Amino acid sequence: MSEPPPPPPPPLPQPNNQQQQQEEEDVEMLPAPEAPSQPPPPPPAEQSQSQSQSQSQSQPPQQPEQSDPAPTSDPIPSDQPPPEPTSPIIPGPRAQRLRQLFQQTTAHTLDKLSPPNFRECFPTIAQKAPGTLDNVHRQMIERLSTLWNREFERILETRSVVLKLNELEGLVAEAQERRRLLARGGREPVPPHTLDAEVVLGAHLRGYLKEQKQVLGARLGEVQEGNRRLFGEILAQRREMEGLVKGVEGWVGDVRGASEVLGGVVGELEREAREVEGELARGEGVGG
Repeated sequence: MSEPPPPPPPPLPQPNNQQQQQEEEDVEMLPAPEAPSQPPPPPPAEQSQSQSQSQSQSQPPQQPEQSDPAPTSDPIPSDQPPPEPTSPIIPGPRAQRLRQLFQQTTAHTLDKLSPPNFRECFPTIAQKAPGTLDNVHRQMIERLSTLWNREFERILETRSVVLKLNELEGLVAEAQERRRLLARGGREPVPPHTLDAEVVLGAHLRGYLKEQKQVLGARLGEVQEGNRRLFGEILAQRREMEGLVKGVEGWVGDVRGASEVLGGVVGELEREAREVEGELARGEGVGG
């Protein structure tokens, strides 16, 4: 005989909707504790990242595969000298005004993101955690200000804005000077579009030719200085050679004078030697 089936479980009590709604209203009416140092709730991407990190921590660590260390080579010292530090460019009036305008615009834009306006965007968090929201607002303002200033400085550096504005200052000052000279009765400038091609070409090449002239002048000066140094060395060697020639000529004169003096003495010595030899020969004949 088979056993009778067990009786079905009793039905679970259904929650009362009115009671649940009343509990939620009570929870919303409770004052939220202030937590100024509590960080804001992380976004879903950060929550998923933290879950993946916790899962990876729960898994046993795997032994990393041992690989042969890459051969390290000593850095080869370069013979090139380090680049000379460039002097900072002093901004002119227009560059300073551009920086002031950027700072004023940045401050005006960030003032629009005031704490009351920021709280209106997040009413629930502003009601339950106002301190946290204020902390997030302050960090956002500081971060935006830092990023904008950094990007602005990078644009100024890559586009050479300060240098070009300084050049514009020079052009404006030159134009104003020409206008003052013209007002005093000076010569009226010639419009550029009426100039000849040779004049325009010469104006464009003047700076390059002037630079090349300076370079060639410096090289010519170096060559001339080397030639003067070599000419001085040649003169010194010529004087030394002349002194040596004079010394040799003096020695030759002394030798010739000595040979002339010894010329008469040699004849007398030769005669005396012959006489002595004759006497010796006669003495040997008598003795024999």
